[in-house]
Amino acid sequence: MAPTRIGLAGLAVMGQNLASSIAEKGFPISAYNRTTSKIDETPERAKLERNLPVYGFHDPASFVNSIQKPRVIMMLVKAGSPADQTIATLSAYMEKCDCIIDGGSEWNENIERHEKARYRRHPSQSCCPGSRQWPLCYLSAKEVQAIL
Repeated sequence: MAPTRIGLAGLAVMGQNLASSIAEKGFPISAYNRTTSKIDETPERAKLERNLPVYGFHDPASFVNSIQKPRVIMMLVKAGSPADQTIATLSAYMEKCDCIIDGGSEWNENIERHEKARYRRHPSQSCCPGSRQWPLCYLSAKEVQAIL
């Protein structure tokens, strides 16, 4: 399998449908979820319905490494502890200029905490869209709308 251009973490109903929609537009996508049954179900469903290029990964390291650099991972995970755990798990395998786009319903306080946490780096080394500098780019859905 060639590296995909984007990854999706969070395979509830919205995540499964977004993965299929992205693949349907011609972009192979890597998929990951904390619940392993969803990891198997999503690519199977995509293959049966339209033979779409959705690839599931049980291991977070394999998931992250399956994505072309700089990596972009869309995260559709429940706010609070699940989002925190997912960011911590995935960021352990991500590198400078990789980006997590938090598309979930995250609370502003948590977004600010994520931004201030370990995602900052030396200000002279920006590669994240916008004016903020992070070692790992973290964008909330609100920031993505502002960029677009």
